[in-house]
Amino acid sequence: MQQTQSTRPVVLAILAAASATTAVVGGASLRQWAGWGGGRSGGFVVVGRSMLPDLRPGDVIPAAGSVEPARLSRTRPERFQRWVVELPEGTTVVKRVAGLGGERIEIRGGDLLVDGRRLLSPPALLAETAVAVSGGSWQRRITPGSDSLEYRHLLVDPSRPVNDPLRIVPGPIHDSMPDDPAEGRRLSVVADFGLAAVLRPEAARRFTAAGHAASLIVRLGRQGVRWPLPSGGRWAFLAGRLDGRIVGLAWQPTTDHFDRRGLFPTGMPDRWDVVAEVPPPSDPRQPVRLSIGIDCGDVDSTGIAGGGVPPMAQRSSDAAVVARDAVVGDVFDAVVIWRGQHLRPAANAGSWDVGSNQVFLLGDHPSASRDSRHFGPVDEVHLRHRLP
Repeated sequence: MQQTQSTRPVVLAILAAASATTAVVGGASLRQWAGWGGGRSGGFVVVGRSMLPDLRPGDVIPAAGSVEPARLSRTRPERFQRWVVELPEGTTVVKRVAGLGGERIEIRGGDLLVDGRRLLSPPALLAETAVAVSGGSWQRRITPGSDSLEYRHLLVDPSRPVNDPLRIVPGPIHDSMPDDPAEGRRLSVVADFGLAAVLRPEAARRFTAAGHAASLIVRLGRQGVRWPLPSGGRWAFLAGRLDGRIVGLAWQPTTDHFDRRGLFPTGMPDRWDVVAEVPPPSDPRQPVRLSIGIDCGDVDSTGIAGGGVPPMAQRSSDAAVVARDAVVGDVFDAVVIWRGQHLRPAANAGSWDVGSNQVFLLGDHPSASRDSRHFGPVDEVHLRHRLP
């Protein structure tokens, strides 16, 4: 269903039954089943962890919809596509194309830069690389004319005794990977995080029935995104900080279910509604605080027209605080906190020049991936099959 004007935001496998061979490199591996090509069915089975969270060990990469090597001259690789790659030493891996011929690639502050400019991840890439965040506390704040749900991320302070109530403290979000619990490394603070939610139609009608000019607002500290509240249907909202911008998206899910990882509602559009560059946080280690709610009151929206992201004043009136479950199921069908991908440079390099007819490859789970950060750009002729 097409998005109506009222929701426009303002800124505030088939396997052949044959024997298999396995090639392993740097934690990224694929098991290739005989039968690929020549009109026969075949595919690959993921063995490694480098493409978590979307591709997990045991997942099947089917032949259907792939691009055969003979077609490469007519189907050039594009940025953010995932490809099955046969490396020069003969090992077979799956990686994502991050850089193209003639570009200078940098990894800085967890982000990908091309020719000095920080690239913005499209919604489809976020859907494949974002990680669900847990470990925080939720509060519902109700004031005359507003109803919001607030999330504060919590960490354990190991310097305090186990029974000390101050052992659990507000803090930043780190780049942990729940799907890879065995990894052992020093975690990094991430700058990219946000919130996704599905608004119940009944909740929207309660606020709009009285004729109020209600808004749905997602706050990220003192910045945020605001949408005019839709009057009907089931709507999903996503907002967050991503690649040096505030981004936002509103859409009507195609089903009542979330995607296969249970992170985002289905049917996410391929372009952001809101994109506004923002300065980096003064201290990325500051505690993370997010909220989403409906407001009929006088939220400070000075200067919201145009491309800037001005401050949004938090309401200071007395609030009743209740548990998260009291609002999830009453106002929202679901609310999810996510973090974006946090890239890490190699130990001996942070920038690379990609030659003509070459690509720069990255794994989605950087700490478990051996890729172009370690062996440099790869000639396009080594790209074998593009994932559908």
